[in-house]
Amino acid sequence: MMDMTIIRLAEVLADLLGRDDAPPKVYPARYVTVALAAAITGLTDKAIRRKIEDGVWVAGREYMRAPDGAIMVDMQGVEKWVGKGQASK
Repeated sequence: MMDMTIIRLAEVLADLLGRDDAPPKVYPARYVTVALAAAITGLTDKAIRRKIEDGVWVAGREYMRAPDGAIMVDMQGVEKWVGKGQASK
């Protein structure tokens, strides 16, 4: 949340100053691929897939399947899971 505030502040300041070299707008996605979730969390792809297979991460809570069947990790769900400090079985 703090990162979004800083980015927004930088955008507003750049607009006020009329500068063309404003920072790029980067908005984090709620649902990300397993590979990106691994890079963000520090877990391996295999660890993420194992949590899904073992039922530690629940469909609709920590992940979901896209219409094409791809696994999409819900970063908000993962944050809540980590905040619990225990497995969500």
